[in-house]
Amino acid sequence: MEVVKVGLREEIDNSYDIVIGRGLLDNLAMELKKNANEFAIITDSNIAGTYGKRLLNSLKKKNIDVHLIKFSAGEKSKSRKTKE
Repeated sequence: MEVVKVGLREEIDNSYDIVIGRGLLDNLAMELKKNANEFAIITDSNIAGTYGKRLLNSLKKKNIDVHLIKFSAGEKSKSRKTKE
């Protein structure tokens, strides 16, 4: 597994890590459960069927309250209206 640090330091430190590796989706439920008990998976329609539902089911099996929110894929959906 490799971790890439994205440094976004200004007055507020907006830095975050990106975790890269194989099999991460299978272990994600346990990692998330360490931080909170309720989550929302926000994804577009291209990814929802492939990874969204898989992650949703994985989290539900660990008794994590989770909701899948999907929107239409494409540039048209990248708007404030979609965010609302």
